[in-house]
Amino acid sequence: MISAKNRFHGRKNIVGMYNNASVIRTKEFQLRYKPKKPKSDFKVAIVVSKKTAKTAVVRNRIRRRLYEWVRLNVPATYEYDIMLTVFDEGLSGVPSETLQKQLKEAFAKVKPPTGVGKSK
Repeated sequence: MISAKNRFHGRKNIVGMYNNASVIRTKEFQLRYKPKKPKSDFKVAIVVSKKTAKTAVVRNRIRRRLYEWVRLNVPATYEYDIMLTVFDEGLSGVPSETLQKQLKEAFAKVKPPTGVGKSK
């Protein structure tokens, strides 16, 4: 599990991700990202609904696997807040190598928002 400083707290932050974040969509999950606030740690949320998996055991297994991947592979200096929304219950039983490959491909597609870093 990742530390509390890297998790979203409160509904307002999650709603902000739904309204203002860029989206990368795969068959299994959706990655939302937006630039983090200056001088703050990046935040992560993993959303697995009851529509995705009926039992809490399966939802929690998916959530733990994704949080662990983020903890091990996303650097502390990451410049975006992240929200992963899972659509496929099969992620609970997918081999680790396959899951890692899917996540790496999605995170490789993260691009800076337009207008950032351009000089006049």
